Amino acid sequence: MESKSSPMRRMFMLLTLLGVLVVIALGLWQYGPAQSWITLALDKAEPARAWAMLGLDKARSMFGASKTKATGDGPSNSMTEAHARGTDAARAASESDGETKGGQAGKPAGEGGAEAAGEAHEEGQTVKLNNDQLQEFGIEVGVAAEGPIAKQIERPAEIKFDGDRLIHVLPRVGGIATEVTVTQGQEVKKDALLATLSSRELAELKAAYLADVERRGLARETFDRESRLWEKKISSEKEYLDAKSALAEAEIALRASGQKLRALGFSQEYINALKASDADDLTKYAILSSTDGTVIQRHINLGEAVSSNEEVFIIADASTVWVDVTIYPNDMTAVRAGQTIRIDLGDGNPIVGKIAFVTPNVSEETRTASARAIIKTDGRLKPGMFVSATIDVGEEQARVRLPKSAVQNYANGSVVFVKDGDAFEPRPVQVGRDNAQFVEIVSGLDTGETYVAEGAFTVKSLIQKSQMGEGHGH
Repeated sequence: MESKSSPMRRMFMLLTLLGVLVVIALGLWQYGPAQSWITLALDKAEPARAWAMLGLDKARSMFGASKTKATGDGPSNSMTEAHARGTDAARAASESDGETKGGQAGKPAGEGGAEAAGEAHEEGQTVKLNNDQLQEFGIEVGVAAEGPIAKQIERPAEIKFDGDRLIHVLPRVGGIATEVTVTQGQEVKKDALLATLSSRELAELKAAYLADVERRGLARETFDRESRLWEKKISSEKEYLDAKSALAEAEIALRASGQKLRALGFSQEYINALKASDADDLTKYAILSSTDGTVIQRHINLGEAVSSNEEVFIIADASTVWVDVTIYPNDMTAVRAGQTIRIDLGDGNPIVGKIAFVTPNVSEETRTASARAIIKTDGRLKPGMFVSATIDVGEEQARVRLPKSAVQNYANGSVVFVKDGDAFEPRPVQVGRDNAQFVEIVSGLDTGETYVAEGAFTVKSLIQKSQMGEGHGH
């Protein structure tokens, strides 16, 4: 009888041991480091539990219902209850293990995962930069302060040549072009030779001047002789007066012919030197530039006959230009002379000038007025260009005023990167009024705080890069 009950006792002891192991496992389940090896132990115990259940079924079939009744319900019931407890405990441990594994893998979906993700996000919100790195990346810091924000309007504008520096060159006498020394687009200096004409008209004027010079000389000699004779009472007074009158007429004629040559642009030194010139030089007329500038048009070619009223060159000094801004009727009360005008060509370096005057009338054709600014330019403004001009028509005081580039869109909001020690962190801000240069900070930043004034986009990129690096590290 004892030999037959030995397998029963072994199975009972095995189930009891299994139950103890389950209780110990549940007790240790609260300790995180033990979860993994407990789960492994339970997985390893699964074949043993199945073997024990198979042995129990075989024992029941061997002894039968009568044997069970003879030995009493107590032991059988105890084994059944232990088996049930072991099975339930194993199932509970298995379910708990599955939940734990699921929670570990998908932790961001639970509260613990969200907290961990939030902590990691906060740790990646700053970037540390030393002075060398700031200089390398072109990052500049500033101190938040109050300041005015200009009220602006933006209107279309046209760039034109400065009419006061635009020269139309006409030959003052007609002739044939024997030399053309410049071409369109060429830079020239004042008094530079542009072209040479052979002019019969000029030769006649020069010949008349030279004749008047000779007549004046003869009249001077006659007057001097008659003056001496009259003093000696050799000639009459009438002859003396006639000589004096002839000298005066010769001087007037010489002065008149000289003025004609001066009107053609010849200097007095040149005119005085005509007496010693060769006969061929009488027809030569040089067209000179009257200013420094650029030849923007040329209407003369070699061998071409030109008249005195024909435009042969246009020279422009493009160092200054006119900016004619279109002003609508409702703008005329706000726009006035002296206001600042800005032209942004998209290179980050706006051109700034002042309005010189505003037309007092509205054009009948366009129903608009014009505000003109005279701007010295570095060559970026080309006559004929159409641009957009911004005019400062007033200003309002802001509690905190920052450069517009200092405010960045970050995490679906506006932020300013504030310096804390050697670290920079994004500070959410509320923006108010703004213009092309500045923005008002309504809240989130106080005066006196140090922030990134230039290079805020670079700082944002460095923070985002750092966050991406951390994410890949995980």
